[in-house]
Amino acid sequence: MAFVKKVSLFLFSLVFISSSLIAQDSEVSDADMKLFASAFQQVQAVNQQVQNKMVGAIQAEGLDIQKFNEIQQASQAEGEESDISEEDMAKYQKSIQAIQAVQQEAQQQMKKAIEESGLAVEKYQNIMRAVQEDPAIQAKLQEILSE
Repeated sequence: MAFVKKVSLFLFSLVFISSSLIAQDSEVSDADMKLFASAFQQVQAVNQQVQNKMVGAIQAEGLDIQKFNEIQQASQAEGEESDISEEDMAKYQKSIQAIQAVQQEAQQQMKKAIEESGLAVEKYQNIMRAVQEDPAIQAKLQEILSE
């Protein structure tokens, strides 16, 4: 599951954090915060589905999550000998391709969810950054989500 969490974090970061965005004032209107909360919940639902699909893609290739993670770690360890069979490596490579397809689909679903909530993706990104950086805005989000 460590891999799934890493991939989820990567996916979340890839879709919603852009290094080219200009720093914004962390003031967020109540109306925007409500739109953001709605979009955030939809994005979280997509994220959960994506995690399940990634696990399914790995299992469909005949690997369990533990074996996939072992191969992932071994493939990142440069210069070290590995006892991974060619068959398992082929399964791993097919799993990676399937995961990439799932991630691409998820990016589109997340973008659609954000836009359908009434926010532009860039505005969502700016509010997400504000939520991450400002405890008061985090509290506002928690309050809206718990309603």
